[in-house]
Amino acid sequence: MEAKITYCYSLLFLLLAIVNGHGAWGISIEEEIELESELRIQGIPGLKSITTDYGDVFDCVDIYRQPSLNDPFLENHRIQMRPSSFPEPSTDDFPMMSEYEEVGFREGCPLGTVPIRRIPKEDKRRAKAFLKTYSEQLAKDSMQPLEEPGAYFKAEVHTQRKRTSKYYGAQAFLNVYNPKLTTDQQFSRIMMKLRYGPEDSSTSLEVGWAVFPALYNDTFTRLHTFWSVDYHRRSCMDALCMGFVQVSSKIPLGMKISHISTYLGKQYDLKLTVFKDPKSGHWWLLYGRNSEPVGYWPEDLLGDFTSHITEGKWGGDVYGLFAPLPPMGSGHKFEESRRGGYRSACYIRGIKVQEQLGGKFLDVDEVEIEEREDIPMCYTVEDQGMSSSWGYTIYVGGSGGLCYCVLLLLAIVNGHGAWAIPGGEDIGLESQLSIEHDGDIYDCVDINKQPTLGHSLFKNHKVQMKPTGSFPKSTIDDSSITSDDQTVEIGLGEGCPLGTVPIQRTPKEDLKGAKEAFFKSYSEQPDAKIGFGYFRAEEQTTLKPSSKYYGAQAYLNVYNPAMIGPDPQSNVIIKLFFGPEDYCCTTLAAGWAIFPGIYKDNSTRLHTFWSTAFEQRLCYNIRCPGFVQTSRKIALGMKIRNVSKYHGKQYDIKLTIYKDSKKGHWWLLYGRNDEPIGYWPKGLLRNFTSHATTAVWGGTAVGEDPFPPMGSGHKFTKSPQGGYGSACYIRGMKVVEKLGGNFTDVNDRMLSKFENRPICYNVGGQGFSKEWGYGIFVGGAGGLCGYSGL
Repeated sequence: MEAKITYCYSLLFLLLAIVNGHGAWGISIEEEIELESELRIQGIPGLKSITTDYGDVFDCVDIYRQPSLNDPFLENHRIQMRPSSFPEPSTDDFPMMSEYEEVGFREGCPLGTVPIRRIPKEDKRRAKAFLKTYSEQLAKDSMQPLEEPGAYFKAEVHTQRKRTSKYYGAQAFLNVYNPKLTTDQQFSRIMMKLRYGPEDSSTSLEVGWAVFPALYNDTFTRLHTFWSVDYHRRSCMDALCMGFVQVSSKIPLGMKISHISTYLGKQYDLKLTVFKDPKSGHWWLLYGRNSEPVGYWPEDLLGDFTSHITEGKWGGDVYGLFAPLPPMGSGHKFEESRRGGYRSACYIRGIKVQEQLGGKFLDVDEVEIEEREDIPMCYTVEDQGMSSSWGYTIYVGGSGGLCYCVLLLLAIVNGHGAWAIPGGEDIGLESQLSIEHDGDIYDCVDINKQPTLGHSLFKNHKVQMKPTGSFPKSTIDDSSITSDDQTVEIGLGEGCPLGTVPIQRTPKEDLKGAKEAFFKSYSEQPDAKIGFGYFRAEEQTTLKPSSKYYGAQAYLNVYNPAMIGPDPQSNVIIKLFFGPEDYCCTTLAAGWAIFPGIYKDNSTRLHTFWSTAFEQRLCYNIRCPGFVQTSRKIALGMKIRNVSKYHGKQYDIKLTIYKDSKKGHWWLLYGRNDEPIGYWPKGLLRNFTSHATTAVWGGTAVGEDPFPPMGSGHKFTKSPQGGYGSACYIRGMKVVEKLGGNFTDVNDRMLSKFENRPICYNVGGQGFSKEWGYGIFVGGAGGLCGYSGL
């Protein structure tokens, strides 16, 4: 509702401006005097003038008398003609799939001079008025609508903000288009942005291309820059005001880009690099494959920004005074079709950052990247991840038009605020269909309206339908791991209709009781501590400073031991721990469980669990926001019909947890065919999504005396009857140790045993075999063994 009111005020403001005979933007008398002063400073006669075929005039000004040097912050500044050193080349440059756009004058200005674009007084007044009104909002990445009439939207990817984030440069190839604007009071840009400081800071450097009539008085696509410094409240675009020191005699800021991509036709892109000079501390702008220096933002100008940047961004932004909104990029969104990406949507490729001062530029596939779409109905960003030919790539864009008004109209019709998204644990689910399965009811819910997406953390989350990165392969193919056991395949037959996912129906009173049981079990007795009534028998990878895991996998033997004692719980699971050993407990886990406190029966079920230490939040399956369901057939919490018999037929389930190398989400896969069930979004675990530090395989049993059984209800013994068919096995244990790498078998050197009540439950070694891969046995009968006197 607040957005609707602001939008209405915006239109009213515009109408009043028209009625009163004023333009939408204006400057005060004091600012007019300041403008006259700047024009006198910039009115230095050039040694030569260059007139372009599109009407611009560039004066070749003495490099030591260029306007920027009149800035009080640059008094006595000594010009640096070239960077003291260039960034060391990395795996540059990728095979050309498009024409590279070279801008600049062929001969350029005479030696010792630089081209400065001649700006008519009226153009400068209009541009200065725009800066006055909107620059702070642009630098701070304010959400729509702005304080003045109009709306500002973005679609971009950005590195995660962490206290440890330090970058010293950014780089990318930007696909060049000329989006068609409908009014002069709009703009459309594709930019690379470097920001410093906390989220509310407006200190930034931005480079890219723009169609910007308010700034350039035309609709050409131009080389465009923007900078803003929070601590002295200053900002500027190109060389419109003092600040940027030009050194190139051929490439001026604001120059028209002549070669433009065409939809489904020939493509052009430009390469831009911004990095910090390790000696002088200036921030240089380099252009092209040959990294030609254009100029720099001096260290003295940027103040605290000069130490490092805290966030890199790549994407598009638009501004529209009123509907229809302007297009972004090529004017087309990315689509999952042959003609929906390259030559259709606007790409940004070869995205890199510099993480060490003076170091190499590195692909961002190892950096946590997040998406932001202010209004996905109009503009989207599609993170394509890493490829050998293009490096890290995204697609960005949208047609704009009346999409904003449609959204507003729908909000009014439905009686909601324009940006309202349902939230909370008691979210009402509108089901297209209900499916009864083994006594449980599953509602087929719109995939974009599932409970997790009602959480504020995932307000703008775009559901990923399937993993995008290459799936990690096993060093030994599963087909070579033989067993007489049956790997259980579960599901809802044909499943829910396309576009919906199965959500288990849970009465509100059951949900409340389940929460109490869950918190009693886990919040008081976390995994990292040995607590009475909470028992573990596990093999886990040894925690080292160098430990990094991006996935874990195993076949889990399935049983249904009879539960005993009050509030019993028993499970066999795979777990990934995140963070240091004393930072309990950020965890992802999946396996099978018997959990009457949650499921109101003693059935064996597919069970997942996640927790975050920093927020002290815990959840299982999808009974609170956290897990994004994508499978139409396999639901978390489903009963596993086929269970093993003691010394009888054996059944197991194959589960995989791994990190998508492109998107960064943590996926859960089921079965021999590795069917995706869904994922935990990378933003869920905040700072602990980069990698896991420990992988765990084993069992847990929770309850009060007499304690419940674990696994099959039998401990492992070395007798012929004490292993297979008796104790519960876990086989094919694997990990991923490199993002995007393959699954590799664990070994004895990697693992350490953990048993906090060996008299009750134990874990025994099978070791490695060709038929099973690496396997272990876990379990125990429980009972009265937990008494402290035993």
